[in-house]
Amino acid sequence: MAYTRHNGIFDKIAWFYNPMSTLFRDSSKYYSEIRSAVGPRKLDVVLDAGGGTGLIAQHFLSDAGRVVVLDPSEKMLERVVSDRIEKVRGCVQQMGFSDNTFDLIYCVDSFHHFTNGYSEAEHDKATDLSIRELLRTLKKDGVLVIMEFNAGKFGGKMIELLENKLFGMGSRFYHDSEFKTLFNKYSVNVAISSLDGSAFLARITKKEDAET
Repeated sequence: MAYTRHNGIFDKIAWFYNPMSTLFRDSSKYYSEIRSAVGPRKLDVVLDAGGGTGLIAQHFLSDAGRVVVLDPSEKMLERVVSDRIEKVRGCVQQMGFSDNTFDLIYCVDSFHHFTNGYSEAEHDKATDLSIRELLRTLKKDGVLVIMEFNAGKFGGKMIELLENKLFGMGSRFYHDSEFKTLFNKYSVNVAISSLDGSAFLARITKKEDAET
């Protein structure tokens, strides 16, 4: 599978990502939030887009037939925690999966990284390509869940400052209301809910008349 640009920072931090991540966040909590957004439906194929080391993906092994982690960082994928998770090196702008493949696609704190490696002038194009691919590979009755920092809240502003000013990652952050407009030209339903005051969850489903 082809992959496009990324800035390589996650290759450098992969060796301590898992212990660092478990100190600051509970992956089972993210799983519960996603599962609640999806509902009790059966999941045959699940994609964690930008899933890194698969800390969240591992929780879906108990209720999904096939779990895939897509990530551009080879070093992060090497540290995926279970051999039962399918590891694919790639970026969302150029996924090689067939149309209508996944019952569930989720992006946890990864959507803002989809512009990494692109110039600021290319951010809108990179984001739109990402959305197109996510929707193309989502089944007609599938659910896309995106959990992101809210650029309008203090916590989101601090993360944006850290990533872009300190590390020069070129991440693109959004206010929750602004994020919803990214999907205006697509035939989808978008529901936004707040998470812990500094983040939001977007639940996206295709409308019945959607061609994508």
